[in-house]
Amino acid sequence: MSEIKDGDTVIIINNYIRDNGSCSALGIKLNDSKNKICGSKITINEEIAIPSSDIDRIILEKDNTDKWLIFSITHQKYICNDNKGSKADINKLILLIKEDKNFKYKAKTDIIIKENFAIIEYPYIKINNREQYNNCALNFRYSTDRIDPNFIGYFSCYDKDYSVNTNPTIQRRIQLYKKLSSLCTLNDTVNNSKLLEANDNKSTPVILSRTLLADTWNTFCVPFDIDLKDGKINGTEVNVMDYDNTTGHTINFKNATKIEAGKAYLIKPKKDIKDPVFSDVIIKNVTPIVSGDKDGYSFVGIYSPITFNDSNKDRILILSKEGKFLSVRNGDRMKGMRAYFTIPPKTKAEAVRLMINNKPTAITEISTTLSSPEKIFYTDGTYAGTDIKKVKKGIVIKGGKKILVK
Repeated sequence: MSEIKDGDTVIIINNYIRDNGSCSALGIKLNDSKNKICGSKITINEEIAIPSSDIDRIILEKDNTDKWLIFSITHQKYICNDNKGSKADINKLILLIKEDKNFKYKAKTDIIIKENFAIIEYPYIKINNREQYNNCALNFRYSTDRIDPNFIGYFSCYDKDYSVNTNPTIQRRIQLYKKLSSLCTLNDTVNNSKLLEANDNKSTPVILSRTLLADTWNTFCVPFDIDLKDGKINGTEVNVMDYDNTTGHTINFKNATKIEAGKAYLIKPKKDIKDPVFSDVIIKNVTPIVSGDKDGYSFVGIYSPITFNDSNKDRILILSKEGKFLSVRNGDRMKGMRAYFTIPPKTKAEAVRLMINNKPTAITEISTTLSSPEKIFYTDGTYAGTDIKKVKKGIVIKGGKKILVK
């Protein structure tokens, strides 16, 4: 970036390890001691950054002097150097509002744009006696986390050292990206139909606002194709299964080599995949495909949440995160970008089994449903919560029935 202006929205990125596909952007999470800001993986397509929901957007504000303020849109506060009166605190960050008494000491920065990197420099002043230390710069430190695959280092402050021959300094440098893609965000809790209509046949980066849980079979259905040549989704290894056929009461699945728009799949990732981002996919506003026999056993995907009712509940089975079939009842709701199973009329759910790559699974039917705990009310209509053990003595109403609590 060669020029910045008051009011610019940017994201802060370290792309030193870009060649390895692991750019990191200043995220929305603080570390446990709250003096560093975690970095998250980001996709860079040429000069366009594709930020996910884990990445903070920053507004650059010009102070009434020649200084800049770094405002976090996520936290609605300013990112400041945490001067606590000790040089040991030079590499700590803090989030402040303008009304904070220490804001004027900690918030103002100089921003210098070099040929291929940016310097955001905080003055370090000991507040008590105005002792001046060396200035420090907002920089990046590479690190990994086995628990969170999207974590890739953290941002904090370091002693100013711009020597091009100092390898750690080069690795720490940051860039400011103004060219942000307009992501198409598909959310599993809202109706996505209008968004799909507006983007039909368009090539666009997409973020899925949902999580694929590790080491369990997740149902999955999206309105675009995904290439599985490397066996990964967003850098995480996955097993992907496609509906094959049904024999008796056994539903058979086989390995899938690609994901097709509108088709339902089973996916088991090695690590949690949260809010995956897919760059330059083509949205296909097609009706989800029914895999199998629509009047018998089938596997059906959805893009938006659905609510089951009495007309279909007896034929529906849902796969839970515990790896069990769930029966549904009237009013149960299922989130979008998932899939459900249908069974023939009058089939006993407990008889249904899954076979994956000719191997039986431990997936069996259980009686648990998708519904939230039933609400309890007192006879005057006052809400009493959902735990029958915590309501007052007397008559209450639960599920339309009167219950005497002693």
